[in-house]
Amino acid sequence: MSTLLNPNHEMFNHFNGALTEQFVLQELKIFPDMPVCYWRREKGDAEVDFVVQHKDKIIPIEAKAGTATKAKSMAVYIQKYNPKIAVRVSLKNYGKEGNLLSLPLYLLGTQFA
Repeated sequence: MSTLLNPNHEMFNHFNGALTEQFVLQELKIFPDMPVCYWRREKGDAEVDFVVQHKDKIIPIEAKAGTATKAKSMAVYIQKYNPKIAVRVSLKNYGKEGNLLSLPLYLLGTQFA
């Protein structure tokens, strides 16, 4: 527990990406009727952490552990499939650029209720 409460802990710094993805997955699995998938380009040079179906929309979701939110793979996905909305969750504040919605991690679960 002390590791999760101390962002300067060496272990957190080493595994923060995996912990963030695990948190996002747990938030998504709250909704049992919403399938959670993963996307990877055939070449293997781009991947999106989660792809969900919510109502009539397919929504890609990229999880970022910190405030550096450059998401090259998400850009590839958006260019290829042109989703109505794409979501990036991170430690940054709420924002929207075109069809890319930026959410703070703590708000993700509220978006699909």
